[in-house]
Amino acid sequence: MKTSIFHSKYFFILSGTLTLILIYLLISKLENNFFFPSLDKIISSIKDLIIKDKVILKLLKSMLSVILCIVLSLILSIFICFIRMYNHQSHEFLSPFVAFLKSSPLAIIIVYFLLLFGNENGPFLMSFMLIFPLVFESLISAMNETNKDIISELKITNVSKLKKFTKIILPLMFPNIVMSFMMSFGLGLKVIIMGEYMMMSKNSLGLLIYNAKTIIDVESLLGILFLCVFLTLIVELSAKKVFKILSHKII
Repeated sequence: MKTSIFHSKYFFILSGTLTLILIYLLISKLENNFFFPSLDKIISSIKDLIIKDKVILKLLKSMLSVILCIVLSLILSIFICFIRMYNHQSHEFLSPFVAFLKSSPLAIIIVYFLLLFGNENGPFLMSFMLIFPLVFESLISAMNETNKDIISELKITNVSKLKKFTKIILPLMFPNIVMSFMMSFGLGLKVIIMGEYMMMSKNSLGLLIYNAKTIIDVESLLGILFLCVFLTLIVELSAKKVFKILSHKII
């Protein structure tokens, strides 16, 4: 039976978006126009950001850095899970490192990485420090939830360890891999942009935000905000589609 348009998820997504725009329009009418400029001014600012400041390229550069962080975190976490399948002590050995990465204050990390790695590599490493513990714990959790009988049977099956892991365990972990990506992308992007801002990385989105703050260019700040949200939603929706196709082939 066909779903009515009024009951589809796209209707509710559109309704929520229009509600946010309506709330902003009401606030801009009631409050100071300097901090809540009209949509016309914001759209005009977005055009300038795209044409003059090449904001899309800078945002895509930050997004690619986050995706690289996620891929590296997944590769490292999957490798650790493979080792843990046959040696549980490996997880305990790495626990202090993961705890250190999780509990390190971000402000100290920003300053330390700025001094140690400079303003170009610092934001990437900051993002990795945030993303890796999330991905690692998600995949370890998937390993813990795997049926113990399956693990025991695999240990006595006369097949290579790598084949057992890739053909049986990895497909079982796939939902957690998807969840790790979806959780890490938006959060990692926030951290990497904040790192670019604090470290004033050259030709970065963070530097563009810093310059807009310096001259109190509210239209540009909101324009960058809307572009970030819009492109992040596109990436996440595209990733969901890709993962959905992959899940039918893998699981």
